[in-house]
Amino acid sequence: MIVDVRDFPKGIRLKTEFQHENLHIDILELDIANPVSIFSAVAFVEKQYGRIDILVNNAGVLLDKGVSTLDSKESTIRETLETNFFGAFEPFSVNQEPSGKFFHDKKEISW
Repeated sequence: MIVDVRDFPKGIRLKTEFQHENLHIDILELDIANPVSIFSAVAFVEKQYGRIDILVNNAGVLLDKGVSTLDSKESTIRETLETNFFGAFEPFSVNQEPSGKFFHDKKEISW
């Protein structure tokens, strides 16, 4: 199992916790708001493991917490959509055979 994280040191701490439960995980640094980071991560996984069998996405951001969408800046709305919508599907735009499953499980995010 590969766990991707934005904060690599936190990922290493998570890996240590899993090791105490006899579970092996690999940590991969990934920023879903950055297409270069996504393409690099997919390339690494394909090179290291051959393919992605299952992708569980629960990443998301809430950049204007407590602010109505009507009061948010357009740039903030665009950045939120870039991360929460496009970032969730970007890994599938990389050249790979149609295999595996995708699960999208975000925490409740509202504007």
